[in-house]
Amino acid sequence: MNLSGFVMRNLARKPMHTALTVIPICVAFVGFTVIIGIGNAYDYERELDDANRLVTINRQSIIQPLMQTLPERIKELPGVNQVTYVTWFGGYHEQPDVRFAQYAIEQSTYFQVYNTVELTPAERRMWLDEPRAVLITDQLADRFNWRVGDLVTITSTIWPQTNMDNRWQFVIGGIFSPEQADTDPNAMFIKHDFLDKNRLFGRGTLSFAVTKVAPAGDVDMVQSAIDAIFANSRTPTFTSRESAFVESFQRQLGDLSFVTRLVMAIVVMVVLLLTTSSLAQSIIERRRELSILSAVGYSKLRLGSILIAEVLAIVAGAVLLALLFAQGLSWGIDRWTDGSQLLKIELNALDAVRISLAATLLGSIGSLAPLIQLFQTDLAGNLKAAT
Repeated sequence: MNLSGFVMRNLARKPMHTALTVIPICVAFVGFTVIIGIGNAYDYERELDDANRLVTINRQSIIQPLMQTLPERIKELPGVNQVTYVTWFGGYHEQPDVRFAQYAIEQSTYFQVYNTVELTPAERRMWLDEPRAVLITDQLADRFNWRVGDLVTITSTIWPQTNMDNRWQFVIGGIFSPEQADTDPNAMFIKHDFLDKNRLFGRGTLSFAVTKVAPAGDVDMVQSAIDAIFANSRTPTFTSRESAFVESFQRQLGDLSFVTRLVMAIVVMVVLLLTTSSLAQSIIERRRELSILSAVGYSKLRLGSILIAEVLAIVAGAVLLALLFAQGLSWGIDRWTDGSQLLKIELNALDAVRISLAATLLGSIGSLAPLIQLFQTDLAGNLKAAT
């Protein structure tokens, strides 16, 4: 019988024992795989630095407003290309749990700081001419089956209108791809001047400003200069790179690096303990079998290769199940959140290879002590004692 035959036969001989070994390893690697997937989902933050964009918020809190005069003062700084501003709308469609991102943007400057979205001539005319016009991503349009010209109602949890009604009516003015504007897959752009004119309070304020630094400008110098201007004002500011601003939302979910290290430590401990104990137990339970195989010509090296192949098969099966589960979880979360970047798990083939290699290495290390014990065992003596 060849090596693979021995392995499959021995694993199938005690299915309950095999399952109780596979399941804990699988659970450990599910946690590790999910953490890696979450980390991959936020790698795009590092790419934002290449855009030379800075985000300015109120130093006290992001929920505290800034004045709309702030962008004009920032624009006067050397090295600044353009400045725009955004206000959170904070609304939902039909039901409170039907939420997506709505941004009230300064329409004359926003697409100078971010990429210009591609609109048809008719969409562009509606966006420019209709005060209530909004732009939505194609994914959001598919989610609600919205088309250009549709009238939609969004209920804001922040901004009531001057008539005390929180329900705002908008007209779909255009549909664009989210990659064009570096925005959330489910996003709606509202005209800031329409919001400002019709909201009950907060006129003349904004949530945050975004500064586009010129290619030849010094990003760090501009960052410091912005906060220096408003250091002694009534609304002192805090300015950071766009990547750091996005990462601050990730930190609200916890310290990902700490969680990664913790899960990795748990994975190492679980795999090492289970592989060591499983192989040691297998050697003890199959002492007579191993002695007989040794008597018919199997060397200890070959016996050891059979045993370690069994351990690696268990680890490989556990990792495969973990990867399939994590991929299914990623698909489910993506469907549930409609592609939102805030809750996302991204796995790729390279991650699968790395996780598999790590599992193989841990399984091999966990097998060392039992294998050493096997090589030191007098198999012939065991056979004589058994007879």
